[in-house]
Amino acid sequence: MTTIAAGIGLMALVGIVLLWIFRPAPSPVDEVLKIVQTKGKELGACPGGSEEGTVEMLVTVARGRAARLSVVESTMEPRTDRCVRRILREARYPKHPTPYTVQVPVTFD
Repeated sequence: MTTIAAGIGLMALVGIVLLWIFRPAPSPVDEVLKIVQTKGKELGACPGGSEEGTVEMLVTVARGRAARLSVVESTMEPRTDRCVRRILREARYPKHPTPYTVQVPVTFD
């Protein structure tokens, strides 16, 4: 009886290890959004950052840096858009074998 229980315990342990090894890699989109969330204090300090509004940007990332940034839509002042663009340009992003583009919403409230 103890041999069977030990075998089942070992199989469960092997299963857990395999799940950890073959876990899906985090998506670059999720990682970029997580990085933007960590920039909340800096974004809040942007001119006009105390007002309500949204800036949506397309960020194309290549080699861990923002290669291209463009405002898709904004309800904020141009100086706020520029500040958001600067902060997102200076951020470091996950490296990926190919460039990728993420639509990033930045909401001020």
